[in-house]
Amino acid sequence: MFKQITILTLVLSAIFIIGSEKTSAQTRVRFAPGRTSATVSGSLDYNHYREYVVRARAGQSLIAKVTSGNGGVVIAENYETHYFLDLNEDGDYTVQIRNTSAATWYRLTITIVRTPR
Repeated sequence: MFKQITILTLVLSAIFIIGSEKTSAQTRVRFAPGRTSATVSGSLDYNHYREYVVRARAGQSLIAKVTSGNGGVVIAENYETHYFLDLNEDGDYTVQIRNTSAATWYRLTITIVRTPR
């Protein structure tokens, strides 16, 4: 009996760990030479999220726009489908999207432009 409980506990732990990794997947977005934007797409289950990382410089602006099949995928920072941020430092910036509805596909476009002065 103890052996069965131990095995069941290990199996459930492994499922939880694998499931949580899928939920919190992080992907680096790279821009094609000469381009200021990149588009990524995929699918998300209900209440799952995905993180995308981009490198940018101070004096630039990050613009993110997400669309989805059910309209329920939003940018986690503001729970909207559009996000804008003026960047004050060089470095990596994360855009997290979250699905607030039933499982669906999504398309995320991230644009980095020079901030108008």
